[in-house]
Order: sequence, then structure tokens, then C-alpha cells
Amino acid sequence: MKNVIIQTLRTVLQVYLTDDVIVFSRPKNASRVTSSYLTFGSAGFETEVSFDYSKGGKPQIVIGDQVRKKLSKGRGGDTQSTITDGAIKKHIYNEINSVLDGKSKLDVIFVYRNTWDRFISGLYQEYTVAMMNKDFFYHMTLNLSSKEKEQLKKFAKLISFVMGRMKSEADEANAFVIQNMDIIRATLKYWLQFNKNNFGYNYTHTNNYLGLYNELLNDYKIKLDKVKLVNVSNIQIEQVLKPYCKNLQHERVLDFEYDEKGMINKNIFSSKPIKDLIVELLKEDNNNLPLQYYLQEEFKYFFKISEHPNNITDLNITKHKLK
Repeated sequence: MKNVIIQTLRTVLQVYLTDDVIVFSRPKNASRVTSSYLTFGSAGFETEVSFDYSKGGKPQIVIGDQVRKKLSKGRGGDTQSTITDGAIKKHIYNEINSVLDGKSKLDVIFVYRNTWDRFISGLYQEYTVAMMNKDFFYHMTLNLSSKEKEQLKKFAKLISFVMGRMKSEADEANAFVIQNMDIIRATLKYWLQFNKNNFGYNYTHTNNYLGLYNELLNDYKIKLDKVKLVNVSNIQIEQVLKPYCKNLQHERVLDFEYDEKGMINKNIFSSKPIKDLIVELLKEDNNNLPLQYYLQEEFKYFFKISEHPNNITDLNITKHKLK
């Protein structure tokens, strides 16, 4: 068991790299917007990077197996490519180390989010994933009628996130939730209880990462005058990324639904009634010790990072201020 635990001592970050900036993030921290603006809008690289603590001392940096980059325009328009080229991985590895050693000229952005908001949003997305899983769906719907199961299957496809989702689809999904609250509650309650008693909460969209942010900011030589901390619970990430996006007219950047102020309408990315129900069910279980233990340290680091002087607080950010 000891060896099993040691081998899992790693924290994974999402890294975006262009000629001007490197961004550290995690899923549910506006990662899809970041990917569109930097991977497609600026022909940057995107990959997962593991910080492996299993050897002791400072973590070893391991570049993910897949690196994503925008391909040049072809018959079908711009597409995303998965690269396994060792030279590209080495380039990303060297850039990260250069940043950590204080030798890089790149701007450095750490993207984070209110711990509770991200956790609820992450649970929502993992619930939608579970709904599309045949085994989970079977167990979650054991007590439902055949008609209710068929309705739920159609709903599961509807709430599965697709970039560029229309407001009409979001409204349709929310209407279904409101009209079938008992069914949704039953499936959610089963799934949350399963996590509490079995798997825990360490999913891709809910796992903890702020302890690593704290370490990178304090135990390395990053040039703090190049660092920006962006809490996407308070700041619209597109305002921060626009100065680095070389092609704001790219179809994957324009694919979002924008409001009259030019901000992306993120309310249609998920179902608020389901998120509210998740919060309600968690509140009913005040003795959920696994959840308390899981989020305690993350909240500590969130409060600490929130007080860092390099946090961006001005919503009216200009390119001059950023650069």
C-alpha cells in the first residue's frame, strides 16, 4: 500500500504556451476559453504536465503524452492536431524550467477559481460523464420506469457539454430538470453517495492543485513582475487573454455566444438547476467527512493565493497594463 500511495504523489496542471505567455490552469478554470484563445487564436501548444513527488525533493516535471496544437488551414478549415514529437515536448519542458528558474521573458499566468465554485462545477461535469456511462446509468436508474429511463437518456445527451452550445439548448435542459426534479434528484443522490463511499472526489474536474501553485510561487525563482494571478470567479478570462490572442476572428474564438459587452455567456455551459441541487444535497449531508478532509487544504491555499499581490482585480484591463 505504501508504494501505491507514493506512486500517486503527483499533481497535474494544464499548460498553454505561446510566444508571449505561459498559462497554468486546471479543468473548470475556464480551460475551454483559454484553449480557444491561445491554442487556436494564437497557434499555441496545450498539454498536461505532471509534477511528480514520488522521488522526494522538488517534483519532477513530466510532459504529457499528447500535445495539442492548431494545424494550418486545410480543406476543412483550422483543426486541432495531437503531437507526440519529442522535440516539441522538450521545448515545453525547457520553457517551464526557464520560467521556474526566473530566466524566461514570457508572461506567466496562474488561473484559478473559488474552491467551492470549481468543486460544484466539477461535480456537475463528472455527473454528466457518469450519465453517459452505461454501468453508472444502469445503477442510477434502477428504480425508474422504462419511460423515465428513455427521457433521461435524451437528457444526458443534451447536457453533455459541446463548445458553442446555444442558449435554446441550455433553456431546454434546464426546463427538463425543473419538470423532472425527482428523477434528477434520485440519480444525483445515488451518484454523490457512491463517491462518498467508494471513489472519493479526485476526478479530473475536481482534483486539487492550489498547493502546487503555492509551491511554484514561493519555492522557485519565478520573476514575480511577470506573474499574474487570475481568479475566474471574479475576472472574465477573455479580458486577460485578448492581448495574447493574435487571431480574435478565428472561428473557434468566435464560436462562443457573446453578450453586448463582448463577454462570453458562460451561463449556457451548464445547468444551474442541477448545480443548485448538488449544493442542496451536499448541505443535507453535513457529516460528510471524506469531503471535509478533501477540501480543507485546498481552501487554505485558495485563501492564501487570493491575498497574493499579483492578483488581477481590475475588470477594465488594458493591453498596456497586462504587458
